[in-house]
Amino acid sequence: MTKKPSLGNFNPDKDKVFENSVVEKLLNHLENNLPARTLKLEDDEKEVLHHLHLLTAKPMLYVLNKKAGGKNLDEMNDVNGKT
Repeated sequence: MTKKPSLGNFNPDKDKVFENSVVEKLLNHLENNLPARTLKLEDDEKEVLHHLHLLTAKPMLYVLNKKAGGKNLDEMNDVNGKT
C-alpha cells in the first residue's frame, strides 16, 4: 500500500475561498473608483493579488517637465511675495 504525499497545511478548497474573499474585497474597492494601491491588505492577501499585475496597484510616479532657466513654483511665490 502506497502512502499519499503530505500536503502540509495546503487545503485547495480553503485557499480558493480565501482567494475569492480577497478578490471580492478588491472588486468592491475598485467599484468605488479607488486605485488598488490604496486598499489596505495583509501580507498574505497581497500575495493573492500579486499575480494579477494590476496597474492601479503600482506606485504612482509624478513627473514634471521644466524648461531650461524656468522657475519652480516656490521660487515664483518668493518673487511675488517680495514685491
